[in-house]
Amino acid sequence: MKLINPMEVFGSELCSVQNPSSYIGGEIGAFVKPHEENGQGNDLFNFAIAFPDVYSIGMSNQAIKIIYNGLNKRKSVRCERVFAVETDFETLLKKKSVPLYTLETGMPLNAVDMIGFSIGYELGITGVLNILDLGGVPIQKTERAESDPIVIAGGVGATNPAAFCDFFDAVFIGEAEGGMFDLIEHLAELKKNGASRSELLRELKKNPHV
Repeated sequence: MKLINPMEVFGSELCSVQNPSSYIGGEIGAFVKPHEENGQGNDLFNFAIAFPDVYSIGMSNQAIKIIYNGLNKRKSVRCERVFAVETDFETLLKKKSVPLYTLETGMPLNAVDMIGFSIGYELGITGVLNILDLGGVPIQKTERAESDPIVIAGGVGATNPAAFCDFFDAVFIGEAEGGMFDLIEHLAELKKNGASRSELLRELKKNPHV
């Protein structure tokens, strides 16, 4: 996986956008599980926790913090954050032909194992679609291949998944503390043992919350 360093990729052009610190990470308290050259840490399950609104709103959301902290406590999982972007930074991403990436280590969204959206309200679906598009992930679930991330959703805005079924591979109903952490850890172990995307999806279908 080729990681994205926004300071190197965008340089001084970051000063041309609003709130450039929203796109570089490095905050106190962030979990950073390094991608090491010797291979250690590179077999982790890469989970992008996504919020379909900008950083300032997403970081005030309690669900994001609960999921982020809960998953990063699992040794087999690397959970990093991604948020919707302002239109000026979207223009910069497209100008540089750079996919949207996670804040902690700059993983391109199209290279992670799973993207999990926390949807607090139904209109957040527009942010979901834009995040997927900017991240180079096919919007329609039927267009995703074995090399694409699994895209899931949860939260009160996804309680009725029928309206969103074309875009998500799965929807988790209920609180994350009620089984999601164990489920992702189980998928991480399956991936480590060589399970394919299709096999992980079949395992997801067995879960009563999904």
